[in-house]
Amino acid sequence: MFDEKKAKGAINYIYKLNLTKNYEIIPFEGIEDLEAKQWETIASEFSDADDIVKEIKEKYRSLSTHIYKRINKLPSALKKMGYMLEMNNPFLSVFVGREAEISKMNVIRHKRIKNNILLIGEPGVGKTSLVEAYAKHFNIKNIFVVECAKLIGNTEYRGAFEQRVVELMEFAKGMELILFFDEIHTLLNLGKTIGGIAITDILKPYLLDQKLCFIGATTLKESQYLLKDEAFKRRFTPLILQEPTEEILLCIKDNFENNIAKEGLLAENETRQVIGILKEKIKSQYFPDKLVDFLDYMCAYFNVNGNRRDYMELLEEYIHDQEVQGVCYEME
Repeated sequence: MFDEKKAKGAINYIYKLNLTKNYEIIPFEGIEDLEAKQWETIASEFSDADDIVKEIKEKYRSLSTHIYKRINKLPSALKKMGYMLEMNNPFLSVFVGREAEISKMNVIRHKRIKNNILLIGEPGVGKTSLVEAYAKHFNIKNIFVVECAKLIGNTEYRGAFEQRVVELMEFAKGMELILFFDEIHTLLNLGKTIGGIAITDILKPYLLDQKLCFIGATTLKESQYLLKDEAFKRRFTPLILQEPTEEILLCIKDNFENNIAKEGLLAENETRQVIGILKEKIKSQYFPDKLVDFLDYMCAYFNVNGNRRDYMELLEEYIHDQEVQGVCYEME
């Protein structure tokens, strides 16, 4: 009944008319919907659209990443391990660029082997924002953010931690979740500190399971320790994020003004000057985070004090605060 092209057309038809109750659909780009006559012929042999989706998932594994179960309510046990990624972060409206990275993430996720993504980049380059933007771009609603602190909480008895991780994996398989581990390098010794098995050793067999997909984010420095584990390294496809260009930073500034500040903060030449000074003076932080943070500081100052102030004065004050903060971190 189905060939792959017709299956894709059926999925797009189901998505367009919102015919399924139990599945979320990511439509296929460049694929036309089935014609009404074709749809009637197919639908006549099934009880409803959910049965058609199930048939396609079972017959064409390569298409299954475009179809996943609709999550109406998280089990209470799963809530204790993290939360579903929401696309309501106000700073997501500032996000610009990364089209190549978003496209590559989608390609990696559709691989048959090593479909797990490891985002590597300096703090502040936008690794977490990239995951949110990827989810928004493809309308993906099944990304679960794993909170490591919650995973290890109340697991003082031997075997309790391992049991919780296995329980998380079973939830992920049954609910067709994509698991996102931010700061994934923290997993290296998680579990060993309480006399059990490291979570990385527990995860290794699951990382090869085609029914599961993992996204990890880590820094360049921490990735060196993470990738020393060869077995763990082989199960991820790395994606390195560089700082955005100055032109992208200008677009980010415009988006911040339009969507968050709701007013103009800096002219283009002023923005270029600010970018240059931030790059020279604050070397421990990275773009776009330090530019967005400064714009947020400007906006907050204007709102709180009810008056504007020269941007260079505010920038000098901001840099001083960051330098003091850096000294405090070094003292710790």
